[in-house]
Amino acid sequence: MKTKHIGMIAVLAAAGFVGSAHAATATFQHGVGGYNSSEDTQLSSGAKAGYNYGGQNALFVQGSEASPVHQSLVKFDDIFGAGLGQVPTGQAITSASVSLYYYHSLIPGGVERSVRAHAVLIDVPNYGTKDDAPAAVGEASYSQREQAVNGWGTSNTGNAGPISGEDFVATPAGLVTFVPNDDLGSFLTIDITSLAQDWYDGTLQNYGLLIRPDDQTADLFRSAEAGTLGERPILTINYTGAAIPEPASLAILGLASGLMLCGRRR
Repeated sequence: MKTKHIGMIAVLAAAGFVGSAHAATATFQHGVGGYNSSEDTQLSSGAKAGYNYGGQNALFVQGSEASPVHQSLVKFDDIFGAGLGQVPTGQAITSASVSLYYYHSLIPGGVERSVRAHAVLIDVPNYGTKDDAPAAVGEASYSQREQAVNGWGTSNTGNAGPISGEDFVATPAGLVTFVPNDDLGSFLTIDITSLAQDWYDGTLQNYGLLIRPDDQTADLFRSAEAGTLGERPILTINYTGAAIPEPASLAILGLASGLMLCGRRR
């Protein structure tokens, strides 16, 4: 009888029952496919340093050549787990990117510029709901991480925007270069594969991204509050997982199980 069982196992192996690693893609865009766990806001220096923009339909990114400086926070929560559409445990992330819809430039033309995505290192608990209005207590602004509660930096006292090395990783996780004349009206995609892997394996807590400009940048992107769903920020994660039995192998398994059962009855 053991010989028969071993023979069946050999048949299953030869039939490819071990299957092959499957590839899958998880896409997260606020309001699409039941996903509603992203948030974002911009941070503006200057006269409106104490303002919140969490309810605005735009993410403004502007460098020092067009003062005041604007940066933006973008976060996608609930991306890993056993829920529908999430990246499950035991997978290998092969690529990941964040895409921002580029719709307006304050410095149009053919000059190349870039925006950089940095990993945020500290929790920003309340992105707020204001649309270019003074931040309420606890809401994020350029002057304070939590208005009237905590400032920026590990000391919680900074009042001039996120601090490199304390509030965000100094080296960008990825960047994208673009030209207004060529790229307006399209998504710009930033590769963040390494960072997504760090989030996935717990090397870094997922506190989101800080989108920072170079000196020439004065450009606007759609936020999670954009009226057109298809223009909202997108996080895309491609991954591969454990082997899955192929359909033909499952049929063979059923046949083999039946034969083994008959053998036992004899």
